[in-house]
Amino acid sequence: MTTELLPDNLQSALHQLPTDPYGPLLPRLREVLADNVHRGRYAKYLARNPQHGAADYVLRVAETMRLYGDTPARLAARVDGEWEALRQAMVGRAYYRLVNIGVPSEIAYDRARDMAQKCCLDILQARPYPYDVPYVAWATRILYNSIACETQRSHDVLDRRDRLPLENWPNDEPEVVDPGSVDEAEQIELRQTVAWALAQLSPKQRVVITRRVFDEAPDLDTARELHSSPQAVQNHRHRGMQHLRELLRGDG
Repeated sequence: MTTELLPDNLQSALHQLPTDPYGPLLPRLREVLADNVHRGRYAKYLARNPQHGAADYVLRVAETMRLYGDTPARLAARVDGEWEALRQAMVGRAYYRLVNIGVPSEIAYDRARDMAQKCCLDILQARPYPYDVPYVAWATRILYNSIACETQRSHDVLDRRDRLPLENWPNDEPEVVDPGSVDEAEQIELRQTVAWALAQLSPKQRVVITRRVFDEAPDLDTARELHSSPQAVQNHRHRGMQHLRELLRGDG
């Protein structure tokens, strides 16, 4: 794929992207962006985040590629146990999801292991990673979709009156919805507000916060990815969290 397949605003944003550190990523970045446009992911991103634009999306994909660029290949090669780490992460998420929709806990774990294994194989064999979300969040979304399909065929779950209705499951976000907390409209507004606030941070602040909060990554791992020190990571996170609090309070 080439930049001719990209909308003009994405091509312009690509040209404005700093060559340091993103220059080496540009050929692959163009292909990923073109594929995301073709698959409708870019349009969905803009629909969910109307306050953002092409430059935000390009930077998001570029930064994610810088962090997770070789993750699919490393998983396929079973490097340093990464396959097992991903599988175990999916087992935990699958178990929680199944229990949340009414599957008895005594059978949920066995189902979770089977679904996690199937999800990981599906990811490696058939799914191109779009690099516009963290890898684990993307894998979790695939897992939840698989669980939804399986649940629709499973009468022992569908017949439970206290299950979470499938039509109320979020379509694009990988978190579990608690129907007893806030209503769906409030959840959507909250997610959009947090996404907007994160976008106001510097790239490094955004990375260190998302790596710690969403991926539960140790500071040492994040420091290696950023070619920095753990103390610098902590400093970026401290300043970023302070700025986030100001933005969410309306002080920023």
